[in-house]
Amino acid sequence: MKKKKYKKPSNGVLTNRMDIGTKEFNEFQAILLNKSKAQTELQKKRIELMALKFKMEDYLKSEDMDLKFTGEFIKACLKITQVNQNKFANYIGLKPSNLSKIIGGERPISHDIALILGRIFNV
Repeated sequence: MKKKKYKKPSNGVLTNRMDIGTKEFNEFQAILLNKSKAQTELQKKRIELMALKFKMEDYLKSEDMDLKFTGEFIKACLKITQVNQNKFANYIGLKPSNLSKIIGGERPISHDIALILGRIFNV
């Protein structure tokens, strides 16, 4: 099998810092925008979930004392995946009111539910 030859980046594209407003920056931005537009909805959702996963990891590693409820992350996952909160509660075996309290920070999350959520959202 023949190896592909890749063109070496020039004009600072991906090799050096690019200043906003330069021709190279605008070209690179256009490439990224076209790639983004070409993505399927499923690809976009996967990327959003991955970004949320990174936010969770950053939060856990952070020494910032700004506490967040687990429910904030659950709510974000449901929004990204466009899943109805009541249907999701029933799916994981919770009453909708209990899930609502977890999301609102009024009730702690159990270990069992945490494991279920981890498997469902791959986090």
